[in-house]
Formats: sequence, C-alpha cells, structure tokens
Amino acid sequence: AAYWVPHRRPKGERHAAHETSWTDLDSLPKSRLQQVLTKTTLKGDELALEAIQGRLHREAEIQQVFKHWEQLRQQDIREDFHRRQAYNDMLERMSGQPQRIQMGFCTVPETTERI
Repeated sequence: AAYWVPHRRPKGERHAAHETSWTDLDSLPKSRLQQVLTKTTLKGDELALEAIQGRLHREAEIQQVFKHWEQLRQQDIREDFHRRQAYNDMLERMSGQPQRIQMGFCTVPETTERI
C-alpha cells in the first residue's frame, strides 16, 4: 500500500478496535486523504488548534499571576509577623518583663525541663 507516511504502520494492524477508516488516517492513500481532508475540515482544525493554544496561553498567564500573588502573600505574612513581634516586644518592655532571647526568625522560650 502507498502510505503517505511510510514509516508508520496502520493502527488496525496492531488492534482490531482501530480498523475503521476514521481512526487511522495514516493508512489511507493520498487520493483518499484529499477527499476526506477538505478545506472546511482543515480550517476547522486550524480554528480548534488556535482555541487550544489560546486556552493554554491563558492558563500559563493565570499560573504566573497566582505564583506572583503567592509571593506577595508570603511577604505580607512575614511583614505582619515582624510587626506583631515588635509590638509584643514593646509590650514586654513596657510591662517590665524580661525580654525573650532573639534567635533570628524564631524565639526560643526559656523553660525548665519537665520531670
């Protein structure tokens, strides 16, 4: 048979479910392909591909916006934590309590070991 893609074998040779002419266009001869793939069919395929490409582009933009929003949210949470920590430290100083030992981003409470 004269396949238009000779290195690909028809799917019908691999499994009986693929023996219809619409499931394997590679097995059709070129003259039959020209009858099946009309200008309207090819234009519809182009429109479908453009729609898929547009959707994938929008999804990629949404993912970028979401990642940026997550970074801003994390930064806002850190700033809020530091603001609250500064406020608590100010209250400790004003009340005369001994201040906590600062160990970078976290504080370690000074407690006794339990028995």
